[in-house]
Amino acid sequence: MSTKDDEIETRTLPDEPEEQAEPKKPTKKASKKEKATTSKDDATALAEECLVGSWGTGRDRDLRLAAAGHDPDAVRKEVYRIRGERRTG
Repeated sequence: MSTKDDEIETRTLPDEPEEQAEPKKPTKKASKKEKATTSKDDATALAEECLVGSWGTGRDRDLRLAAAGHDPDAVRKEVYRIRGERRTG
């Protein structure tokens, strides 16, 4: 007499695992020699974000902008330009 415990369950394994995509390579960060570029439109949008504090302040902001591939100097100039317009306009 056979019981449920005596029965052996058989399972089939998949023939081959699905091909996995190659792991993403890390993106290259801009070195000190490679100057980040920021277009005028991007600089204006980023400057507006900086003015509301989205990118931090001072050195922290510069580091965050550079890490994101933006030119902190171009953004800073745009911030100063916008602030000047707001004060006089």
